Amino acid sequence: MSGQSLFMCNVHASQNTAASHYQRMHIITNTHTHHALTIGLNRALNQGFLRHEAAKSRLTFFAVTPAREFNQRSLSGRIIFASLNFSLLLEIPVHSGQSAPMQGCLGRVSWLAVFLGMATAAFAQAWTRLPRTELYGNEYLRLSQWAEAYKFDLRTQGDTAIVTSRWSRLVFKADSRQAEIRGVVVHLSVPVARQGNEFFIGTMDVATVLQPLLFNVNSPKVTVRSICIDPGHGGKDPGNLEGKFQEKRYTLLLAQELQKALKAAGLKATLSRSTDIYHDPADRPSIARRQKADLLVSLHYNSAADSSARGIETYCMTPAKASSTNARGEGTNTGAYPANSFDPHNILLAWHVQNAMVQKLGLPDRGVRRARFAVLRFSAMPAILVEGGFMSNPADMARIADATHRKKMAQAIADGILAYKKAIESP
Repeated sequence: MSGQSLFMCNVHASQNTAASHYQRMHIITNTHTHHALTIGLNRALNQGFLRHEAAKSRLTFFAVTPAREFNQRSLSGRIIFASLNFSLLLEIPVHSGQSAPMQGCLGRVSWLAVFLGMATAAFAQAWTRLPRTELYGNEYLRLSQWAEAYKFDLRTQGDTAIVTSRWSRLVFKADSRQAEIRGVVVHLSVPVARQGNEFFIGTMDVATVLQPLLFNVNSPKVTVRSICIDPGHGGKDPGNLEGKFQEKRYTLLLAQELQKALKAAGLKATLSRSTDIYHDPADRPSIARRQKADLLVSLHYNSAADSSARGIETYCMTPAKASSTNARGEGTNTGAYPANSFDPHNILLAWHVQNAMVQKLGLPDRGVRRARFAVLRFSAMPAILVEGGFMSNPADMARIADATHRKKMAQAIADGILAYKKAIESP
């Protein structure tokens, strides 16, 4: 095998065949080694790049490549990396309650995190080699072929296709732009198509939704330390009006609570406005840039003619040449804006924040949506716009005006930001 690199260390593992076995591995070396190896293995398993088998005397991790499963015999106790095909095999002798020394010398493992990232990235791009199909004026991939490329299971029930792995569940409906990705509603750019028993997913949605959400956006040089919180409206612009309630007042109150929550988590949090003043929406990204923010989070509340409409939404920038969620098919000729350079980060941030709000607040999930709002399209950093409920709905409005609920929502948004931070900063 060409291009081999070896890393040896001492391992302590319990004799347990549970799926979470690898989480109890303890690498008896320095802190850097322990962090890189455990995080690397965790991510590789989570994303389907590795699988593991437990036997009485050893725990073996097998690499899975898009083309085939790498199952050659390993040298006992050695990590082997083949640079040509990113195959990885780790076999660990297991002695319950004892340390199992591996043969050889101890080396630094910064390269381990690097090549796991390289291998995962190569694996994540398997979809680019799949054949395309033109349907109804859009380019599609067969959902069955996409699932097979990543060793996912696919089953269909009438007009519904369900894709599952050990860690993820995706639900698609024929002729619908609404999907469920890992428990969160996500609006697609084009409807899922169906011909007979075969389902098709838009190529653009694979690239801009599925890949960033399932394989994360690993950016070792990107950190999240400072967030600009943008309370929507202000000054001459009251936003939505419901009786005595003005949207601009409640976005500022929510922003102040979110600022407290983020500061308590050790992050820098600034406001685009701290008083009742007006900023043009197109100017707000410039304010965030002057504040040297890493993220821009704009806060709003919704309204609808139908007072029964309720729930929470999170918007991120629409990809170039795609239709926004509420645009009814328009916008497919629109080119890229500055914010499109952050497309993978935008959708990942939106998903984490929407997920946290849905899980912690128990409100109806109206999903991650796409829009070309001025505050989003001119952003020079990952940006989202949160719609925290409908002022036109009596039950939602009561929560919006309630200080306790507002604090819970702020904490949920903060938790989503922290989850995003963890996802992109992990080695």
